[in-house]
Amino acid sequence: MEVEVPPPAHAAVLRLAQHEVALPPGATLSPGAAHGTRVALAALPSTGAAEYEAFVASGRRVYRVCAPRPHGAPTSLAGERGKEGVHIAEAVPGALQAEALDAVQHRAEVQHLALFEEPCCGAGSTAVLASVDCYGRAVLAHARRCGGSGDGSIKDGGGRLQITGVHQLQPTDLLREPGWAGVAVAPGAPSQAAVARHFAKDVTLFDGGMAVRTLHTTYRPSAVQLLSTSLAQGPQGGPLVAVAEGPQLSIWDVRGAGRGARVARLSPGPHHGHFFCLAASDAGGAPLIGAAGGERGVLVWDPRKWVQLDRWSNCTKYEITGLHFASGNPRLCYVAGMDYEVLCGEWGGNRASRLGGGNRAANATHTGLRTGPAGADGNGGAAAEGGLGRGVSFRGDSRWMGLAKAAGQDVLAGLTQSRQLYVAEFDAR
Repeated sequence: MEVEVPPPAHAAVLRLAQHEVALPPGATLSPGAAHGTRVALAALPSTGAAEYEAFVASGRRVYRVCAPRPHGAPTSLAGERGKEGVHIAEAVPGALQAEALDAVQHRAEVQHLALFEEPCCGAGSTAVLASVDCYGRAVLAHARRCGGSGDGSIKDGGGRLQITGVHQLQPTDLLREPGWAGVAVAPGAPSQAAVARHFAKDVTLFDGGMAVRTLHTTYRPSAVQLLSTSLAQGPQGGPLVAVAEGPQLSIWDVRGAGRGARVARLSPGPHHGHFFCLAASDAGGAPLIGAAGGERGVLVWDPRKWVQLDRWSNCTKYEITGLHFASGNPRLCYVAGMDYEVLCGEWGGNRASRLGGGNRAANATHTGLRTGPAGADGNGGAAAEGGLGRGVSFRGDSRWMGLAKAAGQDVLAGLTQSRQLYVAEFDAR
């Protein structure tokens, strides 16, 4: 019986730009945790949108940053190609003024920022901007998208997310020692949220602003995500929460009791490195959940049976701190590591074509996608027949403070330690 081989994946950079973010006078970009995510990106309201809407966190404040979206021929918007085919972002002159959100205020440094949107991102759609500080105190800002001008442009705030209400979430016991904390909102249920605290080794579940229960983990958690009921359900029909704790990924049923609430414990091996980030997707028909971290590889499981589907080893040179599945083709994923690089690659498929650890050959790269030889100018501009250019990746100028992806769209935003905002649009299929 012949096994059906899926067609090769395709990915290309459509737009790539670099913007400097100007914070208000007296404000600086605080360091935060090494694996923290302090940037969020709103989905484009239309294909002809004139700007990107991003949110960044620094210190105790959350800011809105709007970057202009370039228009023109795709070949002129993806930037130049540098050594080993890496895309070079074009620096846009001028600085983007960050607007402080007065409705979202914390009493300590913000450690995690996330934006949860409905699939429909047009006028009138709703979203939840979640943020949490180093003590585990979270703020859920409910927002609604205002109507734009109709031509795809955003004028006088039209088409942007406007905050309509705020909920304060506080754990039952405040931790004396501050550290990393993460927050997640249940898809389709904006009143349900989960807050994980690193040093406390717990995950607190909230419903309508009230703490309903606390899960105690074996190791210190480093990432948390509430899974959609269409992705997986618990034995009692309730939603599941995925927690990256140390070298394992634990799955909990929010309706379970005690230790019996843990549905699965996924561990690649006894000596595996710690996980730092999670990702989930149900866009491709088959549900997926992935994790990455200190081992510099991406592991993907099937949440229907909790079996490991594949492993993309050594895809980066250093630890991975950001992971997202592509919306156009979930077989592709975006990863960001401590080596300033963001790359798009295929986590499954033929292992022979998946090179890692920066080991790029003439006709293949560590992204796992077929490529062509470099052009005559040495910039890797030539494309393979029916394939890609030489590499699908770009680098920042310093350490990433977070990598965010727009809901339902292959649009990424990354914030670096030097206050540079990188925005990239991908064609993934």
